[in-house]
Amino acid sequence: MSKVVAVRKNGDGTIAQYKLEDGTILDAEQAVEATALGKIEGCSVFTTRDGHESIRSDRCQYDYSLSSLPEF
Repeated sequence: MSKVVAVRKNGDGTIAQYKLEDGTILDAEQAVEATALGKIEGCSVFTTRDGHESIRSDRCQYDYSLSSLPEF
């Protein structure tokens, strides 16, 4: 398992890419797939209001939120 350590946001502030501890960079679709397979620690898959799947940090994690991670 790996953990997301940084993110890259697009123009509207949505996270478009995720950087893992080992340096791997995943786009949003790859991150959803990896999370669903249990390869990303501290995150879970959810369905957005517009019906797309995305990932978010698990609730009740002290000081870990994907949106507040540093950008790369």
